[in-house]
Amino acid sequence: MFELSSVQKRHKFLFRFLAVLIALSLAIMSCSSGDEQAFNPNSNESESVTEEVQPDIEEAQTSSEAAPSAPRTNKGDTWTIMLYQDADDPILEQDIFTDLNEAERVGSSDKVNIVAQIDRYKGGFKGKQNFAGAKRFYLTQDTDLERINSREVGDLGEINMADGEVLTDFVTWAAKQYPADHYVLILSDHGTGWPGGWTDEDNGSKPKDVLIDGWNDMLYLNELDDTFAEIRKKTGIEKFDIIGYDACLMSSLEVISMTAAYADYTVLSQETEPSMGWAYNAILSKLVKNPKMEAADLAKLVVDTYITEDMLITDDEARAAYVSRTYETSGDVDPAVLAKEETKTVTLAAIDLAKIPAVIDSLDRMVTPLSKINQKVVAGSRSHTKAYENVFGEDFPSPYIDLSNFAKLIQRDSTSVNVQNAAAELQTAIKKAVIAEKHGPSQKGSNGISIYFPNSRLYQTAGSDYKTYAGTAKRFAGESLWDDFLAFHYTGQEIKPENKVAEDAPVTAPGANKIDIAAIKLSGNAASTGNPVTLSTTIKGENVSYLYIFSGRFTKNKDQLQVIDLDYIDSEETKEIDGRIIPEWGEGDIPIEMDWEPLAYVVNDGSHKQMVLLEPDTFGAGTEDTIYTVNGIFKFANGENDRFATLYFDGDGNLMNVMGFRSTDPVGPQHEITPERGDQFQILHQYIPMTGKGEEAKTIYKEAGILTFGDTPWTWEESPAAKGQYLIGIIAEDMDGNTYAEYTSVTAE
Repeated sequence: MFELSSVQKRHKFLFRFLAVLIALSLAIMSCSSGDEQAFNPNSNESESVTEEVQPDIEEAQTSSEAAPSAPRTNKGDTWTIMLYQDADDPILEQDIFTDLNEAERVGSSDKVNIVAQIDRYKGGFKGKQNFAGAKRFYLTQDTDLERINSREVGDLGEINMADGEVLTDFVTWAAKQYPADHYVLILSDHGTGWPGGWTDEDNGSKPKDVLIDGWNDMLYLNELDDTFAEIRKKTGIEKFDIIGYDACLMSSLEVISMTAAYADYTVLSQETEPSMGWAYNAILSKLVKNPKMEAADLAKLVVDTYITEDMLITDDEARAAYVSRTYETSGDVDPAVLAKEETKTVTLAAIDLAKIPAVIDSLDRMVTPLSKINQKVVAGSRSHTKAYENVFGEDFPSPYIDLSNFAKLIQRDSTSVNVQNAAAELQTAIKKAVIAEKHGPSQKGSNGISIYFPNSRLYQTAGSDYKTYAGTAKRFAGESLWDDFLAFHYTGQEIKPENKVAEDAPVTAPGANKIDIAAIKLSGNAASTGNPVTLSTTIKGENVSYLYIFSGRFTKNKDQLQVIDLDYIDSEETKEIDGRIIPEWGEGDIPIEMDWEPLAYVVNDGSHKQMVLLEPDTFGAGTEDTIYTVNGIFKFANGENDRFATLYFDGDGNLMNVMGFRSTDPVGPQHEITPERGDQFQILHQYIPMTGKGEEAKTIYKEAGILTFGDTPWTWEESPAAKGQYLIGIIAEDMDGNTYAEYTSVTAE
């Protein structure tokens, strides 16, 4: 792997550019390739949609005796903590069940009521206590981390936790049974940012419930808004002390502004969350010891204890079990070492929701001067801003960017004093709103609040277009001018609060700019391990965002090209913003001169080594900040449905975690998969069909080798590439995500 400068998240959509490949193979010698069956990750059969049957919840909740309600006092120190745990998913069922057991380690007190509604996955994790469907518990102190021994106060059967009415019923019941001075609601499951979250795999989705084509039913953000309004009406709770989202990608201004109408504080993550989840034992034990705690301090406590004080870190027995299950190793692991490993990629922030109107006002005040400058500058800042995991598919760069980091970049990139002042004001407002924030070393540039800023293609794609965005994040669209700015940026429509955005207006791409790459010159026609060839070229054009080096090997029949490697190219000058390194290409032509040798990469599971396409995901200032990914299909030993998944490795070659989608289609919410012994990972190699000049070709995924999880931690390592004919290229990406490429051939000896 080339030693290249650190930049933002790897844009997996880059392989789309290979549609412009020309048939260079006609004059190139062949190399051997075995027969492989083509695999299409989008070809999975649709799940059957069944008529949803809801049980009579009111009747179900009386099937067990309810715990006595705590008396409401005048001291203002009683709390009811409501855990809405949608574990109806095989990926995270065990993790959420463990979280509930961690909360039970503390249990309720005379001042703190802890109630939970957990819906488990049928046929999933069994452990020592297996039940399907949903149950309600009043938590009392218990030391068993593998079984819920608290009083069951409701057996609801199979319900749809993706239904707002189910959430309303739970909160209404909890508030009635356990009135208190302070209320906290924590929702756990998959999250997707502004679309929402909280799916339910044991319930078929009715077509009317699916607001975004291709997605499953879930609690969409506008539905969640309506649900909270109904909860307020039925319970009289004007505002919760805290509404927390123990889920991925929810710390966006769209979600936060909606939550601000119903709570004083919120806690959310900008990035995907690890399987460990929140440190419920540490949070609740400190609250029970000090029920006079202010809500702000409790919100800060969630962030401060995140990962480092989790029972899976601090408890010897729990840590040993977690390490054995997650890292395929046995024996004691130092808590500090494990905490350092688990916090590499995390983000979490506590937000004072009373300060969010000021954040939106500051954003609006930046929008007008931002619309007066060259939009290519805005596009450039967007393309270099810290970005998070993408739920809209690999054909697009991630549209979830850190808002403060964007403001810092535009403040630097723009010469407008008005823009600079407004950007500084926005950063100040965000700092006042974010009362606690934590991010790992690979998440530099994170400041606690994200926002949606798609590129031009995603902006006009069904499911992420203006109509869907403004309709789903309706409160934010009504309160801010951000959606109006996006319309201006991509359609030129004037920004006025009274204007109605034209949904079918022609879209332009301010960040797009043609980039010319001169023919690549080589120092020789052949290379081998340790004996590279030097390639050189010159790049002309404005709005260059990133540069890449590509290498691919021709198959035996020369009709396809297997992608072997893709990596960033360093820039001579860089800038550091929020600890992140940004490439600076300067003015005028960009000369490129670098060595290439035939190298490939393999992953070792302890018994076998399989070649993989190792892609850079996030680069930092040092090796510990660097993350690489491998795509494939996760196969559960227990027979659960296969899922498209991604392995994440650190720069030292160690497997950090596995993130999986809901199916073999890599679109929608993700969550960490905790591999069990015997689970397998089917590696996917990527091939490009060779076409005539100007003809479009799509990347084909092909099933390759299988790796098996066992007792040995997985690692990646460098390996000499196979001999044969290769196509190597330089790829330039503009500020809108468009790519331009130049290729040449070389022989690997």
